[in-house]
Amino acid sequence: MPARANSGLTSALALACALSLTSCSQQSDPLLPESFFPDIPDLPQVGAVYASQGDGQALCAPVSVANALAWLEGDTDDESVVALTKLLASKDYMGTSFNAGTPLTGVIRGIDLYLKERGLPYHRLNYTGWQWVRPANRAEAPLSISWIVEGLTHRSAVWLNLGWYDSPFPGYYRRRGGHWVTLVGYKNGKLLVNDPGPWAGANINPQTLTGREIQPVLTKTAYRWLFPAMPLIALPELHTSKRRRAYIDGALILELH
Repeated sequence: MPARANSGLTSALALACALSLTSCSQQSDPLLPESFFPDIPDLPQVGAVYASQGDGQALCAPVSVANALAWLEGDTDDESVVALTKLLASKDYMGTSFNAGTPLTGVIRGIDLYLKERGLPYHRLNYTGWQWVRPANRAEAPLSISWIVEGLTHRSAVWLNLGWYDSPFPGYYRRRGGHWVTLVGYKNGKLLVNDPGPWAGANINPQTLTGREIQPVLTKTAYRWLFPAMPLIALPELHTSKRRRAYIDGALILELH
């Protein structure tokens, strides 16, 4: 690494350590509307039904989206959800890579195309988080628990983009990968999510998670350093096979007319 770049990183890390005590949000839990939609399907992303899609190892995005779209359309049969997952993952929709997963732009493109073909108009398809999206899909509000919770209704769906992070220094978070889950409710101050990952087996979903908003000082994402960093929502209770900690670092809301 060039000396100048190394010096800049060292300075940023020093600042991160110095400011770490003030970087975390200390706000109390807001009074938010409680909800629970148990009819949202919970199909996993792996299995023989996805043999032609690499056994589903990289299908978290299309599976999470298909589970909620099927619920919104009122067709939650397992075979229908599997068929919808395969359609959404295809090149013409999300363009899922069976090695690298699905880019956010592909997720949005696939949802938009599917709804248009089905004749289902929508009021908004908005994302907030660290990844780039077109201005038409960028939410004005920053990532927060209230924005997520208030977005879930009987006519809308909320998908959470999780990042796997380690934190070698206080205030500094480094992203090591990502995953998609479906929000299914909010009760007693906790988020309820259906996780399609293989670690979320029988009797685990919906996972009941305490979200804690934090404001990192410095974040290394897959593409660049973020300073100041985007907000994160820590999920210390998330069941996962990963040793790294899980944080919500983006969210996508679809609201139908």
